[in-house]
Amino acid sequence: MSKRNPTIPPNPVVEAYKKDIDMTLVRENLRLTVEERLRKLMRLQEFAEELRRAKKKSGMESR
Repeated sequence: MSKRNPTIPPNPVVEAYKKDIDMTLVRENLRLTVEERLRKLMRLQEFAEELRRAKKKSGMESR
């Protein structure tokens, strides 16, 4: 005997955070393939590294 759709009571913490989630971004990302998501993540990581290098070069790393 298996339950296909067990009823789980809503978690108040999860419900509080849900109002701040932009579902259009979630849907947009779910339309991507796994490979597309990984490429997007890699571009983001490259951009973050570029920002770190620029910060270090400008002498702002102590802030």
